Amino acid sequence: MTTVYFVRHCESDYRVQDDLARPLSDKGLNDRALVTGFLRDKRIDVVLSSPCKRAFDSVSGFAAEAGLPVRTVDDFRERRVDSGWIEDFRAFSERQWADFSYKLPNGESLSEVADRNIAALKSVLAKQGGKNIVIGTHGTALSTIIHYYDRTYGFADFMAMAHLMPWVVRMDFVGDGCAGMEKIDLFTLGQKPGYGTCKERPMLVRDLLPGDVPAMHGIYAHYVLRFPYSFDYAPPSLEEFTQRLAESAGRYPIFVCEEDGALLGFAYAHEYRKKKAYQWICETTVYVKPGCAQTGIGTRLYEKLLPTLKRQGFTRVFAVLGCPNEGSERFHKKMGFSLLATFPDMGHKFDRWHDIKYYCLELNPAKEPIDEPIPYASLGV
Repeated sequence: MTTVYFVRHCESDYRVQDDLARPLSDKGLNDRALVTGFLRDKRIDVVLSSPCKRAFDSVSGFAAEAGLPVRTVDDFRERRVDSGWIEDFRAFSERQWADFSYKLPNGESLSEVADRNIAALKSVLAKQGGKNIVIGTHGTALSTIIHYYDRTYGFADFMAMAHLMPWVVRMDFVGDGCAGMEKIDLFTLGQKPGYGTCKERPMLVRDLLPGDVPAMHGIYAHYVLRFPYSFDYAPPSLEEFTQRLAESAGRYPIFVCEEDGALLGFAYAHEYRKKKAYQWICETTVYVKPGCAQTGIGTRLYEKLLPTLKRQGFTRVFAVLGCPNEGSERFHKKMGFSLLATFPDMGHKFDRWHDIKYYCLELNPAKEPIDEPIPYASLGV
């Protein structure tokens, strides 16, 4: 696995309009210490940067401390807006995010920015695979990379991070496929239990409604196409995905997590094996919206799902993980699951073999006599 820490530059001096030469402001120079402190224990092997001075200077302090050179990669440079200065930057950005082909006469479209940044990134991943890498970058350039791997990332997300300088996004890669993404606010890191933990965010966990299924399908499709977590080669159709949920509905709980009307993730239990003697065992599935890992969504879902399964009378629950999947392994251990077994080379996807790991949580004792599990639809509140 290759880990890349994208470092959006510290605050720059906007009095200098030369995009390549614009330096950091006094505040930006001071905030470089946040970058160095964060990266210090990450065992970084390679430091790369956009050729723009503000990006280079944001990571050069860490590189000097670590005794590493900083190599510039021209294609990691920021978007060229136009030959002049844009007064209404928000309106211009909003139009670009609405139309990735839109650009000013002497500028670049977001599609063009994404193409060169992704090509440069894939070249780095091919040459530096298995290493821990730092890339000094920019708000728009980084946002097009995030969008490439998470199509739900859009203008609102871009504006939400506009004031965060510096800002770090960690991505884990298997080959050139993104296997995990974490957005890190260096200004709040270490000051509270974690940005957006479940106790801090006004999230609602509720039962599945029919209108939730398309959003759930979109989340699942994202992971199928990019990661080995699911052994599906291609996403199921919406009809097939709906049928999978229907096979669990009634007998097993299906929960979704939403915030301000937006679906952020889902978790449900389903049949482990069809033979009747297995009826006290079930399996869980949990997915969160791309880019929302480690924000408390999975925790909130499992805090609803697991006690419900216990009340129903299931004795144990399995989480069957396609690996590598370090984030999900950490999450399930945190929720009380223990690794029961590892089966090597169980599935072939993305030109390599992948293990399956069984994580298990004991819910109720396997006693005699024992009643059959209560269907979720009959459980009541």
